[in-house]
Amino acid sequence: MFVGQPTGLEAVMRLAEPTESGRSPTRHLLRRAAASLPEGTSRPSRTEGRADPVERSTGGPTCITLGGVTTTRASSSEGLRAVLFDSGGVLMQPIGGRWNPRADFEHTVLAHAPSITSERFAAAIAAGDRFLNASPTTPDHDDYHRVMLHDLGVHPTSELLAELRREVPPATVLETYPEVVDTLEELSRRGVRMAVVSDAWPNLPDLHAGLGIGQYFEAYAISAELGCNKPDPRMYHHASTALDLPPAQCLFVDDDPILVTAAITLGYAGRAVCRGAATSHVPTIASLTELLDLFR
Repeated sequence: MFVGQPTGLEAVMRLAEPTESGRSPTRHLLRRAAASLPEGTSRPSRTEGRADPVERSTGGPTCITLGGVTTTRASSSEGLRAVLFDSGGVLMQPIGGRWNPRADFEHTVLAHAPSITSERFAAAIAAGDRFLNASPTTPDHDDYHRVMLHDLGVHPTSELLAELRREVPPATVLETYPEVVDTLEELSRRGVRMAVVSDAWPNLPDLHAGLGIGQYFEAYAISAELGCNKPDPRMYHHASTALDLPPAQCLFVDDDPILVTAAITLGYAGRAVCRGAATSHVPTIASLTELLDLFR
């Protein structure tokens, strides 16, 4: 139990603790904080239905309020030596636009149950989404597939489960964003160290290798291996510790501003990737190419 006013680290740990439903209350607390602002005060904008953290300028360091706890971050990039990247939405995206299940899910299941309609697939995928959202960490692949197969009324045989998780060439279902390879190459040339912090399954390094970017990363913090999801501090600290660098020398990059705010609260520098309209209340970049300005 935390006693008295929580520190920045304690605040993030508290926000990372799962509720009885297994969910972290971070987003709920941020929405509640935004709703409590006085009338006439600008409320945080939303990206894909998520409440952004509140940022206010003080003329010097920026003050970030997360769950009612205000911490500060320096605006300078001086002293940065490494970048900690999120993966999905930052480095790569699914061909066709859907992350989960994999794009060949319907084709694989139809080979075993050819009468299933597209409407039933949509309902099963929604059930799978609810399962993922309710999980305190990244669940086992087979458990995820079983949820959807149960919704479809299809028996999850060992053969079918093996087919659904079989390896396919990453480039058939995933692609890197256009600027990624050149940016990573230039960062590497400049001596910038790099790691990945991602809520993902354990095969993420293999996917990156198949897309031609795995060689740039010295370390991975993967939720399915660590047993926790961002914004749990263990995710961020695993990567910076693997690089043997303090948080202040690491820049965390994610497409979710809330997770960037959590990193800033822990002492990391942060940038949110907003490839569309910039609606975040944390520092943003429209392309990874902009990172090169921070590592001259």
